[in-house]
Formats: sequence, C-alpha cells, structure tokens
Amino acid sequence: YDGGMFSAEAAVLLGDLYVATDPVNFYAAVTAEFDSVEARAAVIFDDSGDYIASLGATATLDMFTLDVDAYFDEIAGDNDWGIAAEGSFDATDTVAIYIGAAYQEVVAADQFTVYGGVNADVTETIAANAELGYVDNGGADYIYGAAGLTYAPGGGFETSLNVFADTDDHYRLAFEASKEF
Repeated sequence: YDGGMFSAEAAVLLGDLYVATDPVNFYAAVTAEFDSVEARAAVIFDDSGDYIASLGATATLDMFTLDVDAYFDEIAGDNDWGIAAEGSFDATDTVAIYIGAAYQEVVAADQFTVYGGVNADVTETIAANAELGYVDNGGADYIYGAAGLTYAPGGGFETSLNVFADTDDHYRLAFEASKEF
C-alpha cells in the first residue's frame, strides 16, 4: 500500500530465518511521512513466538539530518535489543559529515560503537567516503577505519573499491561492479 503520507507492506516468507523447524515467517512494515519527519516500524515473526521488531525515525531539518533506530528480538528464548542514532550535516554542497553511536545488548556480550565519517562528491561521477570508529565488544575493544571510492558514470553502471582495517588485525579489500539494464 502506498497512500502518499503512509505506506505499508506485508508478506509471508518461506525459509529458515530463525531455526530449521520454522520455514514460514510473517513480515509487516509501515512508514509514515510528516513534512520533514519519517517514522517507521517493522516486524518479522514465526508461529513459535520468535520475532525481530524495529522502530525508527528520521528528521531532516535544513542541512541537518537526525536518525534514530531501535530493535528488539526474541529468538529461541534469548532477548536482545539495541539502539542507534546518527546525525549528519552538509558541510558544503559536495561534502557531508556524520557521527553516530550504537548500543546493543545481546546474550553473549554487550557492544557499544561510536563512529564518524565524511562522504564527498569528488566529481559528478566519483564519490569518496572515509569512516573512523571505536567498538567496545564486551571488553574486546578495537578501532577501525574504512574508506572507499565509487565511480558512477551513468548508463546504469557503477563500480566501487572499499578498504577496511581494524586493530584486531581484520582487513578487507572489496571491489564491486554492477550494470542495470
């Protein structure tokens, strides 16, 4: 359903989202837009009582954007939840700066993350981004950095090169290319 200010969707999903014994899952989501504020909610659940639910809102005020999301789940008797917030602003017509934080309470270990970054349009077809963050993963703290370049010359073609590294000796170099016809 898309009625202008409100949109909603519902679905039945087949597959093992939670455990191998629950192949049928139900999904519903709704979004409401009021001037410069968007509110959203979604839930996916099965007939055994397992679920994942999320609530969120985004407010766009002139050159500032604030985004808040929360999720809750119960899977196989374990309850987890998390909350995240991000603020961003346009420093120039081509440069946006953002900062965010997230907290997640899970059975194994709580996790706190804080990060900041920049997205920049270098040219009309090339965009660059960089991010630096800190993660406290139940006492296993680390710092990470990520950067990337995206080239989108038009015609449905886009390619990107991204790099990630952290102080726990995790490294990733990713190349992606896509063409829409």
